[in-house]
Amino acid sequence: MRDKNKKTIAHEAIRVSGYHAGTRNGYTEAAGNCGFPEGLFFYASDRRHAVAPGYEPSDTMKARGLRVSGYGLEVEMVNPAISGDVLANVTKNYVFGAFDGALWKFESDCTVDLECISQVMSREYIRNNYAAFHQLFKRLAICGGTTDDPRVGMHVNISLSQFGRTPEAARTAAAAFWALMSRPEWDALFCAATNRRESARAYCGRVTSEEFDTSNSHGRALNYSHIDEGSGRVEFRFVAGQRDFRGFRDTMELIFFAVKRIKSIKNPFTVTPAQFFRGCNKYVVSALRRVDLTPAELREIAQNADLDTDYTLHDQ
Repeated sequence: MRDKNKKTIAHEAIRVSGYHAGTRNGYTEAAGNCGFPEGLFFYASDRRHAVAPGYEPSDTMKARGLRVSGYGLEVEMVNPAISGDVLANVTKNYVFGAFDGALWKFESDCTVDLECISQVMSREYIRNNYAAFHQLFKRLAICGGTTDDPRVGMHVNISLSQFGRTPEAARTAAAAFWALMSRPEWDALFCAATNRRESARAYCGRVTSEEFDTSNSHGRALNYSHIDEGSGRVEFRFVAGQRDFRGFRDTMELIFFAVKRIKSIKNPFTVTPAQFFRGCNKYVVSALRRVDLTPAELREIAQNADLDTDYTLHDQ
C-alpha cells in the first residue's frame, strides 16, 4: 500500500473532458484513468457508474437517461505532523475512509502538502454523503491536518451542462454568471460567503470584464479556460479552505443555489441580493450571514427562504 500511494501522489492528472489538468516533470499519465487508480466513474445520487475515457456515459447510464454532469472538488490541505506518502496513506485510508475508495485521488502540490481531487459527483450524491464529509473534517483535525490555512483552497469544478439542458442555454447562463461576478459587490459577497481570504487575492483575482473570455483566467476567482474542452466546465475558485463541516455544507448549498438561480436571471447587472437569493434554503442564509448585507436585506432573504430543507447532522 505504501508503494502504491507513493506512485499515486506523484501522478499529475491530464485533461479528461475538461476535468483537472496538468503534467509534472514531463510525465503524462494515460488518458484512460486520469490518475484515478480504479478508473473513471460518475457518482450519481445513490451509486457510481463506470465511464469511458473522456467521461463518456456508459450504455447503462444512457438507458437510464443519465449524463456525466455535476461537481468535482479539489480539496487542499496542510499537515505539519505528517508528510509525503505517509500523509497520502493516512488521508486515503482514515481521513477519507467513509467514502468509496475510487472517488478520490491524492496528489502532491508545490504550495500545499496534499491536494485531494474527486471524480464528478451529482449534487444529490454530495448531499446524500454529507455525513462522510462531516467525518472527513473531524478525522482531519484528529490527525493534526487542516483545510483552514492561508495557503489552501477548495476549488469547485462545475460541469457546463449544470447551467442548462442545451449547450446554448448552458453557455448563456454561464455568461450571465460571469457578468454577475464582474460586479465588485458580488465578488465581495461570494468571497465573504465562502470564507475566502483577502490574502489569497493574488491567487484568485477579480473578474473585471463584463463578457467572459477563456484566456488566462486560471488565476481568477472564476476560471473559464476549460469551458470549451470536451463537455466543458467552470472552475469556481472563490472558495477558501473550510474551517469545519458546517462551513463546507453552507458553501456547497450556496454554489448549488447560485448555479440553479442564474438560469432565470434576466439582467445580471441589476439584480439585487434579495432578488437573487429569494427561495434559497436556510444553509444559504447561514452563509450569507458572513456577508456585509444590510439588516433589511438579510431579513428579506430569510423571510423568503425555504426553512424546511434539513441537512443537519448530529455532533457538528
